Amino acid sequence: MAGKIKKHTQEWENGFKEYVDRIKNDSEFARVEGDAGPIYGYKWRNWETRGGGKIDQLKDRVVENLRKQKGTRYALMHAWDPEDIGKMALAPCHVWYQYAVFEDKFLDLHMVQRSCDTFLGVPFNRTGPAIQQTLIARELGLEARELYHT
Repeated sequence: MAGKIKKHTQEWENGFKEYVDRIKNDSEFARVEGDAGPIYGYKWRNWETRGGGKIDQLKDRVVENLRKQKGTRYALMHAWDPEDIGKMALAPCHVWYQYAVFEDKFLDLHMVQRSCDTFLGVPFNRTGPAIQQTLIARELGLEARELYHT
């Protein structure tokens, strides 16, 4: 059994190395296979407006809103953009984040997720928002408190 696992692991490592090499050296392969499209981080930091501008949702809509109005209900960040779904490798699973400050001391986060690939998605979808919440709380001099995951 250990021999089969070792062989399988080596095959996977070789295949992954080949994949990485193709991403680095084959621009057409990298364009198709190495780019997830305008998803998650792109939407959070570069949401394209109808007028041709861009919105940094994370900085301007979350951090600055909370800095100026700690009690705001408008500290929202979205990843779901129907216009760009076809340009994404995968439609966003975690689509909506709402931050709220309580007692001028705590930062809470409610994250809504439309679907999840259990094996791959759950570890990221449980830790990613918590890390983001912690970093934003530190930036604002707050303590990360509750994280709601729907």
